[in-house]
Amino acid sequence: MRESRAWFDDLASLYAFERDARRELGALRRSDASRPRRLVYELALDIPAYDHRRHVRIEFPATRAIFPSVFVDGPDDSPHRYEDGSLCMYHPADPPERRWTPNEGLAALIDCIRTHLFQEAEARAGRGWPGDEAPHGPPRRRRGRR
Repeated sequence: MRESRAWFDDLASLYAFERDARRELGALRRSDASRPRRLVYELALDIPAYDHRRHVRIEFPATRAIFPSVFVDGPDDSPHRYEDGSLCMYHPADPPERRWTPNEGLAALIDCIRTHLFQEAEARAGRGWPGDEAPHGPPRRRRGRR
């Protein structure tokens, strides 16, 4: 049985998607992970106005749809995280002008991540969430706690 092609199997499209990120960051650390197959980027990002550097892992599943999961080291005490710990940067039902869309490319996604991490740091510092927030359900349970 032949595996269906993922969006990142088209190298011309992949390079166009990465173009601006390569200009900004230089070489990208990219890997094609298997089981389940996915495209993974790993990078270090400085948080604006904070002396923090975070390790970021962006994962794209091998599907035609381009919907990433973003994981970051450091504090994870934020209502803007999914159960698996990935960032909730926008509501999936938001209109395109209020969220990242694939045609904006990887550099725009990285900017969205950087903004989200700044907002989390501001909220942790007690200054509230500096930006729009979508409604959230009850707070998630912390792993390993009751």
